[in-house]
Amino acid sequence: MSRAVSLHQHFYNLLKVRKMNHFTVTEFRDAVIADSQTSWCKDEARKFVYRRLLVLVRKRLLYRTGKKHSPDTLYSTTKLFSQTAFKVKNTIRAAGKGGFLKVQKNSSDSFLTVLQKEKVMYETDLRFATEEMEVFECLIQRFPEQKEFIEPFFHEAKVRSAQLYSHVSALSKILNINANGLSQY
Repeated sequence: MSRAVSLHQHFYNLLKVRKMNHFTVTEFRDAVIADSQTSWCKDEARKFVYRRLLVLVRKRLLYRTGKKHSPDTLYSTTKLFSQTAFKVKNTIRAAGKGGFLKVQKNSSDSFLTVLQKEKVMYETDLRFATEEMEVFECLIQRFPEQKEFIEPFFHEAKVRSAQLYSHVSALSKILNINANGLSQY
């Protein structure tokens, strides 16, 4: 491959540095959780790992053996993987579904700094969800005959928007209380 392939930091550490090979999604998820300095919901961490593994399979950097959706499916590195140059991707975002944030925690970060970073990420995701909802609403108006097809997407975006709004609201309350004079943790 001529260009370097972006690889999430956890994947780089586990696949390139530790040379992890012949693993299941669950084993890799547990390794990511152990390798991480952040708190992860196991179910969301599994989804995070699975999606990225599928991308690597599509790029033929990993191959899988076993049934497609079986928990026993093994993932292994390919010859192409060992010949590929990788660059570490350090993007850390909120997942948006709640219960799962991947905010990098430095020892110097205070409780409130972490909450402020989480709030900013939730606000960004909220803007995207709101815009998505508006697009679906516009599509329903433009194509009323397709309303039945588009409506589930609209409702999904609406629910996601409400969840994100509640996260922003809760974090804002904590940050506002601290701004009014409570001690920093």
